[in-house]
Amino acid sequence: MKDQAMNADDPRLTAYALGELSGEDAAEVAAAIERDPALAAEIDEIRAMTGDLADALRAEDLPETEPVDMTEHI
Repeated sequence: MKDQAMNADDPRLTAYALGELSGEDAAEVAAAIERDPALAAEIDEIRAMTGDLADALRAEDLPETEPVDMTEHI
């Protein structure tokens, strides 16, 4: 994908923001956000949103559950 310009809809941005890219893919996204302030802003938005989601999930009071043996359902 080196030939194509990266845009805000590229799923690699989310993967990069979540730390799920490595090697050449991570370097490619890092270079793209260095060149394009709009992509850098998109990374900031993704990180803020995922942080908000993580906070909300931590704050949610979930009941304790017992492990389920899924082999019973096969």
